Amino acid sequence: MSSVATGAASGCAALATTAKPVCRGPARNGCYGAACVIGGVLGAWKGGAHEPGCCLDHMSDGAKCVVKAPEIPLCDTALTFHFNGEYRAYFFLGNQYVRHTAGGNPVDSGYPAKVEDYWKGLWTSGVQAALQWPTNDRLYFFHGDEYTRFHVRNDEADWGYPKKIRDEWKGLWERDIDAAFISPAVWDERYGWDSKKAFFFKGDEYMRYDINREEVDSGFPKKITRTFPGLWQDGNLKAAIVEEATGKIYFLRSYDYLVYDIDTEKPVEGPITWQ
Repeated sequence: MSSVATGAASGCAALATTAKPVCRGPARNGCYGAACVIGGVLGAWKGGAHEPGCCLDHMSDGAKCVVKAPEIPLCDTALTFHFNGEYRAYFFLGNQYVRHTAGGNPVDSGYPAKVEDYWKGLWTSGVQAALQWPTNDRLYFFHGDEYTRFHVRNDEADWGYPKKIRDEWKGLWERDIDAAFISPAVWDERYGWDSKKAFFFKGDEYMRYDINREEVDSGFPKKITRTFPGLWQDGNLKAAIVEEATGKIYFLRSYDYLVYDIDTEKPVEGPITWQ
């Protein structure tokens, strides 16, 4: 999502938090804050164009961005990863996906595109959770009771996939993962973890998975609000996107999102709704 968190630099210093945002005008050039990227994604689902199809407003005083979008979900899941010097975000919905590249338009030209045309070996629709593994050039996608390991450099799923979650992920729920992300470096240091952690979410609970030991840590699952104060009590996340460069985590649901500060471990913006 890259510049999703650059609202202040782009003039979107704060985002509107009203439950029913008001449409005030077209998106302004150079506004690439969270509202603008999300507006662009929603617009792409609606009209198939790479320019935002819903209404975004960069107010004249630079105070806020307002988003008014059609009543469609943002995504089934979302994924960010670094590759070949680029930082990109992918949003999946049904059998389509859109891409956002750092420093570019809210949605790259030519999107949305069909999943089956570009993600060889992945399910053609219905991806529920995704994340980039920190120890190899692999992306992991979850769907129902299965998961697929995707080789970034080969641009295709590894041989032998999909596999059953229960056979490979010790202690994890056997199906229907809602969202996932890899622990930020500051948390690894703060809590003295000798391994990166993967956080998995389902309903109102989450699990913490130790990447070196390849199993869920003891004491899990736990309630999301116990560790992530300010998040929705019922959970039901669609994606959790970590931006270490800006110190933010974006928790996405179908019709709203919330910005979480990595250092303070508290929400700093939202929830922001577009229904």
